[in-house]
Amino acid sequence: MTFTIYYNKGCGKCRLTAAVLSKNTANKIQMLPITDRKRAEFQKLGLYSAPVVIAYQDGKEVDRWNDFNVKKVEKYK
Repeated sequence: MTFTIYYNKGCGKCRLTAAVLSKNTANKIQMLPITDRKRAEFQKLGLYSAPVVIAYQDGKEVDRWNDFNVKKVEKYK
């Protein structure tokens, strides 16, 4: 599974999310900073806190969430 994690500088929840998802060596993690443009896109989708995580399987989006979501992270670790 591949995860794109959008983060803010100095975000502990962002680092923690990436660290936990990385424990599964089959997971591929891409970290990208949240730009003003991305922030506006995420807010339109109701995603207001960092990190914003988008999960892909076989190139297709299968899940997305924001903040440190324990249930989601546990599901994919």
